[in-house]
Amino acid sequence: MKIKEYIIYSLFLLAGLFTSCNNDRNSLAPVGTLCLGVDKNEQLLTKGEVVDELLKVCIINADGDTVKSYEDYVKEVRNEKLILPVGTYKVAVASNQTEEPGWEKPFYAGEETVDVKAGEITSATVTCKIANTKVTIGYTDKVKARFTNCEATVSNSSGSLLYTYDEYRSGFFVPEKLTVSLALTNNEGKKYAIKRVFSDIKPRYHYTIMFNMADPSDDKEGGSDFTVEVNDETQVVECEIVIDEDDMEDKKVPVIKLSDSFKDNQFSIKVGEELSPLSLSITSQVGIETLMVKAESDLFKQANGLNEFDLARLDEITKMHLEELGFPLLPDDLDAKNIILSFDQLVAKFLQDIANEKAKKVHSFIVYAMDSLHQETEVAFTFEVRPDVAVVTNKANAFSTFAFLSGETQETSGQAFKFRKQGDSDFKTIEAQVNADGTFSALINSLTPGTDYEYMAVAGADSEGDLLSFQTEGALELPGGRFDEWDGNTPKASVSPFWKSGNNTFTSSLLSPTSEVVDATNDSKRAANLQSTSAAGKFAAGNLFTGDFKLDVMTGEITFGRSFVSRPSKLKGWYKYAPGTINYGGTITTPGGISINVAGTDTCSVYIALVKNRFTIRTDNTNSFFDMSSTWFKENVIAYAALPAEQSVTTNNVYKKFELTLKYFQPEYTGNFYIAIVCSSSKYGDYFKGSTDSNLKLDEFELSYDYDPNCFRNE
Repeated sequence: MKIKEYIIYSLFLLAGLFTSCNNDRNSLAPVGTLCLGVDKNEQLLTKGEVVDELLKVCIINADGDTVKSYEDYVKEVRNEKLILPVGTYKVAVASNQTEEPGWEKPFYAGEETVDVKAGEITSATVTCKIANTKVTIGYTDKVKARFTNCEATVSNSSGSLLYTYDEYRSGFFVPEKLTVSLALTNNEGKKYAIKRVFSDIKPRYHYTIMFNMADPSDDKEGGSDFTVEVNDETQVVECEIVIDEDDMEDKKVPVIKLSDSFKDNQFSIKVGEELSPLSLSITSQVGIETLMVKAESDLFKQANGLNEFDLARLDEITKMHLEELGFPLLPDDLDAKNIILSFDQLVAKFLQDIANEKAKKVHSFIVYAMDSLHQETEVAFTFEVRPDVAVVTNKANAFSTFAFLSGETQETSGQAFKFRKQGDSDFKTIEAQVNADGTFSALINSLTPGTDYEYMAVAGADSEGDLLSFQTEGALELPGGRFDEWDGNTPKASVSPFWKSGNNTFTSSLLSPTSEVVDATNDSKRAANLQSTSAAGKFAAGNLFTGDFKLDVMTGEITFGRSFVSRPSKLKGWYKYAPGTINYGGTITTPGGISINVAGTDTCSVYIALVKNRFTIRTDNTNSFFDMSSTWFKENVIAYAALPAEQSVTTNNVYKKFELTLKYFQPEYTGNFYIAIVCSSSKYGDYFKGSTDSNLKLDEFELSYDYDPNCFRNE
């Protein structure tokens, strides 16, 4: 397959002053003239394909800031002379479209570094290649004769396309794992379903998938209905999937089953109790090729970070560590169609560990299996291991000024906790609340941040659990939260640049310092001024966030979140909002599928989220936008709070105080996390909707760490 390429070349870079038709006449610095043209390389073009598609052009300086941006090369750049100050630039060119799947919509991208030199003529070339993956689906005449309906859905995280009988177009996808789901209805009305997964997807390759009917004489050995041929020279991947009605019932997705000792995918055992058989069985009609295991266990972390491994492809070092832990390995004479993993030795290791430490531990696992037909399935399960003592003191969940304590016992009365600051001689006692599952818990409040405490669970007349310790988290200040120190138009923190604004150099009014502060008598020197505007024919919302911004070819990438180590209960601050009438409006669709008509008076947005992983949104892909209803955010957001709709309106030209109470969705999570604070003068600015007149001023942001029961209400 010949891949279509665009050649974007600079015709001239003429050094000198005021030599262009550009209207910038006020600069006294040496400048050059950049002329860009689009040509085609006939040897790289597939006959009949589009040449003059809409292309975006960005010119980016050495600091990574976009100094010029054009939405339409043909209308705005071709045959034009562009004045640039002398320096080094990156010229980035790409298709002016989103990266959602589309019919016959290849996404082209490319970039090149250009030096603008005084007194010299310089030329440069940018080669734009296809940045995504091409997928074609076909059905043989045999398939069409046997089935009245045949529809294949090809999907990945960016979206999906439906290929019907008469769909001959090719779809283009982001190059990542693809899932092909085939729905069939035969001439007798019986329905079937086939699902195949392609995990190793490469950009610029053409995947041609043909569905065919099995010949009655074919050997029906497992896996014979799935063949893949890769031609790296032509960059074509040919795949034939054979449909055999008689054999389809035997080629379902692999089945993973836990033994009966697991209850709701959890096994709980106490030291001294008899260990019942524990196993996991995997049944596949065509054989398992990949068997990934993800472990969340302190023992596995200690073993050189065994957080994830493929049992079907183990190196000798990993195999040795797994043997030491008692994790089941696959035998050399493996029957890949029937796999049984026995966890008896693993649980024995867990019991041995708990006997020494005398504290309950939980070990969590996810097993993912993919067969030779690229069908996949997974199961999650946990082991809860408890010591043989009258009272168990569980690990505390300590915030900055308060901590949640829990314990377990067979006693029916006297459940409580004793605690003290480490170094004190006397304990304080707090009564516990007894839970339905036999555990008991208590909240201790008014603790000192960053301080060590000791505690134990007690029950009955004189039964005591182990004496354990915890350290409260520090009550960290929000770096740069007063917005008094600035580096250009960016707030400057005392340690590192904590705050950013999206492409603020190109559209400088998005964020700027202002002396219009909330209270000058409180030694407040500056506030943040967020102004919505428009540039290059597109709307841009004034914005401020904790994170980073960069331009990836032609697309803005905003990565939210800064590493943080303390869990606050509130975000407090002051804001002054003057909304305008929306002049960039219309209907948008959120990643969760909700349609919103953006019209009328603009609204602002302020929210805070604690997340396990930083998250990146791309301005050309609405599916990447923040949406609490999406699976990723449900899994990764630890806590969240946002300015309510009734407060996101005009403040009538005065500063108003806000107080956002974080709702903790995962209060037990104590791993590494990030704090994302996001502010916008136009709520739907990420969709390029809002009013260019909207202005939001922010001042005196701070975090609070005091206990608030609203943080933990199950509503």
